[in-house]
Amino acid sequence: MKRTLTYIIMVIAVALGAFAATPQQQMATASKKLAAAPSVSATFTIVTNGGRGGQALGSMQMAKEACTISAGGMTMWYDGTTQWVYSVGTQEVNISKPQLEDLLESNPFVLISSYASHFNVASGGKNIAVLTPKNKQNSGIDKATVTFDANGWTAKISVKFQNGSTIDVAVSKITIGKALPASTFRFDPRKYPEADIIDLR
Repeated sequence: MKRTLTYIIMVIAVALGAFAATPQQQMATASKKLAAAPSVSATFTIVTNGGRGGQALGSMQMAKEACTISAGGMTMWYDGTTQWVYSVGTQEVNISKPQLEDLLESNPFVLISSYASHFNVASGGKNIAVLTPKNKQNSGIDKATVTFDANGWTAKISVKFQNGSTIDVAVSKITIGKALPASTFRFDPRKYPEADIIDLR
């Protein structure tokens, strides 16, 4: 009987270990989900600098590296190479070829797809991954945390930059969608005829 109980305990322990994914495994799973999906749509709330920089509701469409995000009177398009950021308030469009830090400021979800190349991953608690840059000198990022829901999708992303500013994104809904045309992720000047174009490339 004692031997049987010991065996049962061992089986349970192994089973629990198998289902208790490490932060590295959770990041890898989330990254693979993003890569495999034809497109992903999400709605979220974004808070900058602990609320001192404002709070806004936002929406996102993402396909591999490309994405478009609308939040707080700003719309951003990124086709994997070029980024366009349009401000409703100023009616200006800034065009640039962004670095990782620039992308994270406009699209924190980039953490998921780029983590393996740019970040070390450690545990911050149950379903929480803590990311620190492999090259802190050139990243501009101090650290980031990613919290996962029960299905392995991203529930919250927090980024702290080396200049002290922070971004916190709480995801309310994620949906896998169909493939989207490349034009989805590019600024269309015909839709914004009054916009001033500022090319920073």
